Amino acid sequence: MGNKGSTEKLDMNHQIELLPGFHLLILPGNRAYAGILVNDKSKINSEYFLKSLRHPNILRYIGSRSEDAGLAILVENCTVLDFTTVTDQEICHGLHSLFSVVQFLHKEVHLCGFSTKHVFVTSSGMWKLGLFHNAKEISQQEDIINDLRGLAEFGIEALKFCNLPNTNEFLEYLLDAVENGLFNISEVKKHIFFHDPFLETLTFLDNFLIRLPSERKAFFKKLEEKLKCIPEEMIARHLGQKLLRRHVVLDENAQSSILPKLLTPKLLNSSEEGNDDNFEQGILSLDLFKKYIIPEIVKVFHVREVEIRLIFLRQFHRFFEYIEITTLIQEVLPEIMLGIRDTHNDLVSETLKVLSLLVSRFGGESVLGGKRLKIFADGRPKILSANIDASLVSIVNTSSGSKTAPLFYDNKGNKDESLPERIPPEGGEDLEISQPLCEKEIPGEPQTFHIDSDLTLGKSESSLWDSDSDSLKGFSNNDVDTSENVLNVEKTQKKMDNPKDIIRNISVDFVETDEKVRAKKR
Repeated sequence: MGNKGSTEKLDMNHQIELLPGFHLLILPGNRAYAGILVNDKSKINSEYFLKSLRHPNILRYIGSRSEDAGLAILVENCTVLDFTTVTDQEICHGLHSLFSVVQFLHKEVHLCGFSTKHVFVTSSGMWKLGLFHNAKEISQQEDIINDLRGLAEFGIEALKFCNLPNTNEFLEYLLDAVENGLFNISEVKKHIFFHDPFLETLTFLDNFLIRLPSERKAFFKKLEEKLKCIPEEMIARHLGQKLLRRHVVLDENAQSSILPKLLTPKLLNSSEEGNDDNFEQGILSLDLFKKYIIPEIVKVFHVREVEIRLIFLRQFHRFFEYIEITTLIQEVLPEIMLGIRDTHNDLVSETLKVLSLLVSRFGGESVLGGKRLKIFADGRPKILSANIDASLVSIVNTSSGSKTAPLFYDNKGNKDESLPERIPPEGGEDLEISQPLCEKEIPGEPQTFHIDSDLTLGKSESSLWDSDSDSLKGFSNNDVDTSENVLNVEKTQKKMDNPKDIIRNISVDFVETDEKVRAKKR
């Protein structure tokens, strides 16, 4: 017998009595196994059958150990079936599973006498058999009839909690089977009750490897429509993990149809996000997506296979925002970084694209780590700062005939109305100001403008005015074409320590003579 399970002491305080001499041990904590405590040594053959039988609907044997209360058989984590806690689709799938395992035991193992009254449910929702204390080899037809009658009675009890279509028809079918005592399991599995979208999808995925390419193509073509008939909770709990299996992900039909939709939460494309055009891309709500799909995605990034990694790197933008930051940085990112050092060029290229997404989200220090140096400088001209832009806007508004007076700003960008009026520069004494800037110009008459602007520039800004004259363009005039205006800018050549004094001596005069206006009209 030996102890092939855990060496720690089992907690005997949480027990569920199954049969006289049998108890299910519910071990505390998040354990990967449970225990079946056998108190009666005469029923020790249960361990033998659990150890030797292999079927998806028979509890997986882990080990056994001797305890003071008896023999503890360690099996996969499970609990006793409770009809009040399962959905209609789970009842349909569970009954189909039990008919399959009974058919296997009768035809392949020639075994009968197993208990179908006590069914276990695993953490993944699978219904399984686990008690074989009375199991024996089939010797007569009566042994099979007893097993089938017990299975039909169990099905009748389960259907009382099911509301799927064709439930009543299947219930009558089982009642007739109990009366007759014998029925063909193969015919039972073809009953219309089992033509359920959830069961059909789950069965196809379980047998995916033996399906023909044409069958796979047809399956994925209709899969999206079938999923609309299945509750989201059922999709997330039972189908999400199977759709992310290796052999399914590598199928080209799955990559082009269902995989992008499965890896995108519905919240991304809801009307609240203002993106109705791509609403169909999300299958699961955000809560279910984070609870069931994200953990499976994290597991996939520990698989070091080129094709698998490329597929998930290309879909990375769909789901990376919903992975917890701690998990993303500590588990996913180290696996992604390995792709940079690989010899596969496509893998390196896709890895760098993913890293660019992570850098934009979390910053270079979190993604790349280590110390970084500031190698590149910001060479943008500072004259484009906010206070300069605001002053230029005031000049444009004034020259275009706006009634708003020019605004001036101090070196902090605040409005400054206390600046004194300045005298014109040298050579401008003879210029005649015919009208204010805010008034409309009279076409055909000589127009003279005088604009003062008090701008504060830093050292780098003052260097922009080193030339003797600069042209200012872009000022619009309602009545006069400014493209022919003559712009005279005279600048004091005296070098000053304060750049502000340089700007104070800048005067911009717009002069348009009578001759030029008349020449333009001709």
